[in-house]
Amino acid sequence: MIGRLKTLARSASSALKRARGFRLQNFAGELFCNCYYRVAFGRSGSLASSWGERVAAWERRQCRGDIPLAPEVWETQYRQGLWRCLSGLDELARYGVIAGYLRALKPSGAILDIGCGEGLLAGSAAGYSRYVGIDVSEAALARARQRYRERCSFSQADARAYVPGDRFDAVIFNEVLYYFDDPLAVVSRYERWLRADGVIIASLYQHSRRAAAIAKRLKARYRSLATVEIRAGAKSWSVSVLAPESKPEA
Repeated sequence: MIGRLKTLARSASSALKRARGFRLQNFAGELFCNCYYRVAFGRSGSLASSWGERVAAWERRQCRGDIPLAPEVWETQYRQGLWRCLSGLDELARYGVIAGYLRALKPSGAILDIGCGEGLLAGSAAGYSRYVGIDVSEAALARARQRYRERCSFSQADARAYVPGDRFDAVIFNEVLYYFDDPLAVVSRYERWLRADGVIIASLYQHSRRAAAIAKRLKARYRSLATVEIRAGAKSWSVSVLAPESKPEA
């Protein structure tokens, strides 16, 4: 009996040490990531790049919800209907704010929606002359094409390589920037397809250090024309209207 109790005690002690080790490892990982997003995120150089790769690997192991995913994962999730939640009432205010900015700033404008999913923004916005949506999921785009036809087109494409072939009055990043390895580079590459007075509209879910870092770097890089915070129950977002810095005339 005593021997059995000793065995149980050793097992319990070992389990406690593993739990403590796991907590310490988790704490160290969280600290490592927090420092990266506060100090090195969005910066150039080999140190920042190496640090970012290690953070990305840790976040993948932790199955974080706002990190880059492979195209096949998106396709599976849309086929399974996992993103139908975006059409819920608690999401309506966010779409309404983006649509309101478009109506006020770019009435009858041409709109490019990066990571458009099932095209919900096309239904919320009104008055645009042309709406182009791209996404990596063909399942999402098929639903978008069924819903919206007039003045709308939807294409399967990787935003990191897509070439629009035309200029737009507004480029929208609606809850998509976290899912790129280098979100700032993705935003930057679309500047060339903005018209002279064009705007970038970015919606970011709050309560995420990755989202906070992206928002901070965007506001440091672009002129901030407007920002609003939206709350719906436990959810909250920030929607920002940004413009490239004016270039001096030659």
